[in-house]
This record gives sequence, structure tokens and C-alpha cells, in this order.
Amino acid sequence: MLPNRRYQTLLQHMHHHADSDFDVLKIASLYGANGAGKSNMIKSIKALREMVISEDVNLHTFRHKFLSDDTSQVLALEFFSGDTPYVYAVETLKDYVVEETLYISGLGKKPDQLVFSRKVNGDKTCFQFSDEFESDPEGKVLKSVIEQNLSKPNKLSLKMLSELKRKGFEPIKECYSWFKDKLVVLSPNSKPVGLAMDIDRNEDFNTFANNLLCTLSTGIDELFTLSKPVKEESLPSSLVEQMKKDFRSSPDVCISVKGKAGNDIVYTCDGENIYSLELKSKHSGDHGEKVDFDLGEESDGTLRLLDFLPMCNALLSTDQVYLVDEIERSIHPLLIKEMLRKLSVKSNINGQLIFTTHESNLLDQKIFRKDEIWFAEKRKDGSTDLYSLSDFKEHHSIDISKGYLTGRYGGIPFTGNLRDLNWEDK
Repeated sequence: MLPNRRYQTLLQHMHHHADSDFDVLKIASLYGANGAGKSNMIKSIKALREMVISEDVNLHTFRHKFLSDDTSQVLALEFFSGDTPYVYAVETLKDYVVEETLYISGLGKKPDQLVFSRKVNGDKTCFQFSDEFESDPEGKVLKSVIEQNLSKPNKLSLKMLSELKRKGFEPIKECYSWFKDKLVVLSPNSKPVGLAMDIDRNEDFNTFANNLLCTLSTGIDELFTLSKPVKEESLPSSLVEQMKKDFRSSPDVCISVKGKAGNDIVYTCDGENIYSLELKSKHSGDHGEKVDFDLGEESDGTLRLLDFLPMCNALLSTDQVYLVDEIERSIHPLLIKEMLRKLSVKSNINGQLIFTTHESNLLDQKIFRKDEIWFAEKRKDGSTDLYSLSDFKEHHSIDISKGYLTGRYGGIPFTGNLRDLNWEDK
């Protein structure tokens, strides 16, 4: 996500961190053949996020596919939370932590500053904190409690440490909060939770969503919600009990359930009463009349665009980081290009979007800088090589989509000759 200083195009795509005098790009697209490793990059970051939040070490998916059981794995991210840069890294072996570290990054300009490091050898865990913490008598006592009672060999420590009320642990809290609230990973089958509630209760988001859908020519004139009181006896008793439990712990919580028409129904609570919120759409009929549709009656492409509504809004209004696998899934090439073009021209994007795609129609230098276009190529040993279009000397006016499809930049599948299959003889 580092910009090439030579490029002076689409300067609004750079976000400047004034405190550290450091620039990062807001968008990156990743191309490559099937099996080149694009999705595994997204999945590895998702796995790290899930481990941080759940505290459980679980990398079975990757180990069984690529690694032997006696090989350790390292996952690391360098990121900004606010204007503070961090480096968080975890090394695991089987289901156990080998090492876990958090630094305030020096960004290559100055030494990294230790927040905490943890090394595990069998049942013995050793922590190291900042010099100020280590020299404080109370800090020494807390360190001993953490090592002997609070840390577990098969658990990450970031969440546990973030919950301790201790001066100097603010960076740990901020780092954990970034993983939990700022990092969002969307798979091809991801669905937003509570979209109906957002449309119903957030007027600004309602306006944004309807305006975007109209400009993308989906045929939808309006999204709206239908609210109904729910009789408890009409729902499974187990679901009712779970709802009441969740509503007592957090009044603003919502529970999403797939309806008979294929649409999502959100259940929420107003005091002691349970209500359902159902998201519907309006289309224009032959004579201009408005006709109500269930979402299950919309096309797969339209539903996929609805999935992206919270993301598009968040990229403009928050500093969240979105990673999307196969962003073009089920969506017409012109529609996904227009959606990304709208984000590209905005100068007030606060978030960051990283996505994988096969759609060559998006290879447009009017929408993306050359340092925002990446390719994945699988090496003979099974590892993945990632490289940028900025590694190639291409004029800004060249048709890079044509060059990509002809194999100029790599990242495309190599197909065999049909004659080798003897199809013409059958």
C-alpha cells in the first residue's frame, strides 16, 4: 500500500499521516490465475483477525493444504490505527503460540518501540514489556500474574492484555480495537448483518444507499423496511430464548434470519416486545405505479451490490479497512467498474479498500494508479509472488487490460492445447 513517488496521478488516492509524515494508498486490486494465492492472502488476514478476537490458535485450513505439522507459521501485519503505526506478529506451531509481538512501528525511519513480546517454550511463557513497565514494582507483580495465571500456550494474549486496566497498555487496547472494529474481511458469500436495521434507523445511510442504487441502474427505485410485531409462539422456543438473552445484554442487538422468500429478516426488541424488520424494494410498473418486491426476487447481482452498501458508506465516513475476495462476483462488469469509479474520484475517502478480482475491465488507469494494480503468480515451489504494475515501464495512456489478457504482466492461467486432449477425435 506504499505509493510510488514518481506517479502524480490520482493524488486523492493517497492518505497522509501527518504525525509520522507517511503516505499510504487507499485502494489496491490484485489479479491472478485461479490457484495463484490471491484468496489465501485474504484468508490469512481473516484467520489472524479471528484468532485475535477469539484468542484461539486455529490454522488448520492452511496447515493441511500447504504445511507439514512440524513447520511453524508466521502471520504479521503493519498498520495504522489513527495516526499510530503498529506491527503485530504471531508465530504458531500446531495449535500453540511460539511467539507474539506488538511494536509501535518506526516505519523504517527510526527503531520500532516495543509494546510487548511473548515467547512460549512448552508450558513456560515469558513476557517482556517496555522499560518503564519492567522497572515499576507493580508492573513486575502484574507481569508475574500474566505469565503464570492469565496466559495460555494455545491462546493469543492481545485481547487478554487489552482488558487489563494498566497505564501504558493503551497501545494494546488500540491495536485490539483495530482488529475487532476497523478490519473487515468479505468473502464471496459474506452478507452484511443488520442491513434492514441500518436502512430503517439511519436516515443518512438510507439516503446514501438509495442514491447509489439509483445511479447504478439496478431497477430499484427505493429500499424500505416493513416492521411487524412478532408473536413468540410463531417462532421456535430456542430462538425466542436466545433473542431475549441477547436483547437483555444489548438492547441494540439484532438477529438476522433467512426468510421463506429468500430475504433476510431482522429481529429486534422494543422493550418486552419482539419486532421483525424486513427489507424490501420498490420497482416502477408499466404505468409508473410502484410495486413492492421481496429481496429474494432480486437478481444475484443486485443482491451482491446490496452487500456492498455498508462497505461503500464506511469507506467514505470511517477509517475502516476492507478486504474483499472476488469483488466482481455476480455483478456486471460495467456496474462494478462504475461503483469503483465513484469511489476512485472521491477525495474524501477515509477508509481503505483491498480486493481480488479477475475482471480485466477494471484495469483502467483513469480509475487506478499503476502502483494500485497488483498481480499474483505462483512459483514452482507453490509459493506466491506478488508484484505491481509499477514494476513495468508503461505509459499512462496504454491499454493495460489488453496487455494483461495477452500475458504481458503474468498473473493469467496457462492453458494446454486442446489437441493434446484428442477432443477432435471424439
